[in-house]
Amino acid sequence: QIAISSAVFAMDKPYDYLVPPQMQTQLQPGMRVMVPFGRANRRQEGMVLALDMTEKLGLKSIEQMLDKTPVLSEAFLRLAAFLRERYFCTFYDAVRVILPAGLWFATKQTYLLADPLPPSWQEMVARQPLAGEVMAAVLALGGKAEETALRQQFSDESALQKALRYLTGKKLLAAQEDFLHKSADKTEQMVCLAAEPADAMEYAARKRKTAPLQAAVLELLCTIGRGCMKEVCYFTGASPATVRRLAELGYLELQTEVILRRPEIQVTDSPRQIQLSDEQQAAYLGLRNQMQQEKPGTALLYGVTGSGKTAVYLKLIADCLAAGKSALLLVPEIALTPQLLNLFTAQFGDLVAVLHSSLRVGERYDEWKRVQSGAARLVIGTRSAVFAPAQNLGLILLDEEQEHTYKSESSPRYHARDVAKFRCARHGALLLLTSATPSVESYHAALTGRYSLHELHGRFGAAQLPEVEVVDMRQEEEGESVIGPTLRREMQNT
Repeated sequence: QIAISSAVFAMDKPYDYLVPPQMQTQLQPGMRVMVPFGRANRRQEGMVLALDMTEKLGLKSIEQMLDKTPVLSEAFLRLAAFLRERYFCTFYDAVRVILPAGLWFATKQTYLLADPLPPSWQEMVARQPLAGEVMAAVLALGGKAEETALRQQFSDESALQKALRYLTGKKLLAAQEDFLHKSADKTEQMVCLAAEPADAMEYAARKRKTAPLQAAVLELLCTIGRGCMKEVCYFTGASPATVRRLAELGYLELQTEVILRRPEIQVTDSPRQIQLSDEQQAAYLGLRNQMQQEKPGTALLYGVTGSGKTAVYLKLIADCLAAGKSALLLVPEIALTPQLLNLFTAQFGDLVAVLHSSLRVGERYDEWKRVQSGAARLVIGTRSAVFAPAQNLGLILLDEEQEHTYKSESSPRYHARDVAKFRCARHGALLLLTSATPSVESYHAALTGRYSLHELHGRFGAAQLPEVEVVDMRQEEEGESVIGPTLRREMQNT
């Protein structure tokens, strides 16, 4: 059963396809495939939802597997189905918002000349404007042309597409699609010692005069055992060709290693012992007990500005990580992430991953991979971080939960709070909403008992709240100005 990428909402349903024998041992739900779809059998991308052993007649076959392993787990397939039903989007719209951009494919369209060309092909292209020029361009490019190269030669896009459809319909050209990841893995070439150190040092001693660079490379690797090609060449003065020659002789082995790109995080703080006031301690203990329950549900931490809510959930996150679980911390805007990253990275180091839209595609893809592998167990980010593939989820926290930025303005128009509720219910995790000015619906749910309510009434360290004076602008004498005499006087005093 496959969800098709091009299906509109009215026809968005699972479609049955036959799994070819060569794919039967490899294909799993959560993998993407290419299938023929519709009367014209146009190649379309699809997501495998389920495998059915029931024999059915007259099915089209899957043409190609695009993933070697599933990109969506069963839990995320269920989440995509929830998004589809809740927000009236297609299944593939839901999949697109869950997966990072680096996992999506860029399509490379190539046109190939028919082999052999029919003798009357020149008469056939004469009937269609521009078709002859397109055929001439493909011939000039050696019988194979990428669509991007043809677009550079022909400025009229609609006329070019019409000519290409005509030529492929007449089977004078064949269209071939290749799918490339929008973000490739960053790799680095590593050099390892393959021979016994004694043998390598003996060879280095013989070559010290005739091939000093080879000797220097071997002596370095006998000391460190393994290093990247750039560093080995830098410290010895050797060229990559010298290193490759030693690999050909069997003394070294070359390996390709994937390097994860990390966004720069400025850490100026140092780990600190968190001291809680009596009020904070009571809220923390209540939340910790709730998080340890089988079905923790949702809690609202309601505290005035400066009451120390951050310290409470910092300790709560520490407990979650100590229990071997993962946590998501969502903030309403990117501007708030640097100060939180500084604080949490100082406390938890490399366990922290950051996910937001200002990251480069490659950085965001690699952070997503760190979270998926379990290397990072605390995710800090904006709205879309609610889809982070955290392992063994124990806590999702929405800071300033009333903010409108938690609502997506493009399809699917989801609310991060609702998605977090669904994920927490599925994983047995606690959803913690925090705010000094909670939304009406969250506060009502807390007062009626659907959420647990934890309140912080005083500012930390007995700091005083600022005095607020409401001024009736109708009584002011400044006419149309938005700054009245009272505000002007207080600004001058300040």
